[in-house]
Amino acid sequence: MTTQFPKSVAVAIGTLAFVAFFVLFGTVINARAASFGEDEGGQMFTHNGSLMRMVTLPYGRGIEIRYEEPRPGLQDVGVRQGTVLFRGNWRGDTLVGQALTFPNGCRSVPYEVKGYVGRYGEIILEGMAPVVRPYSCVLVGWERNHNSYLRFDPAA
Repeated sequence: MTTQFPKSVAVAIGTLAFVAFFVLFGTVINARAASFGEDEGGQMFTHNGSLMRMVTLPYGRGIEIRYEEPRPGLQDVGVRQGTVLFRGNWRGDTLVGQALTFPNGCRSVPYEVKGYVGRYGEIILEGMAPVVRPYSCVLVGWERNHNSYLRFDPAA
């Protein structure tokens, strides 16, 4: 025997299910952000002499790590305050996404990285980095090099 609910009851049940899913899903996202102590300003890290800001993007779109105070010399390759170095998402305890390298005279080149949070709050990302011919901007391959290992230490 099948029970038929009036349309208004069915709509109410569907709405409650949607709200419950949104509350649970939002709580998971906020718990991940809270585990880093982020607020709207983001958390600060150091990376190769630059001050970086990690921000949680709205609507669960992931995180970005941006240059806050680029080290000297990076302006020569187009890096400014706010330039994105990494954009990605959490998959369980693994951070996955794309990092960017800034070859001299060329546009930034994205590459896949993944990583984790270390025991002292540092973020470690690794991946095969693109090899680009200087000034010609031709991608000639992928290799492990200085761009393959990215370490972000919590700023004091």
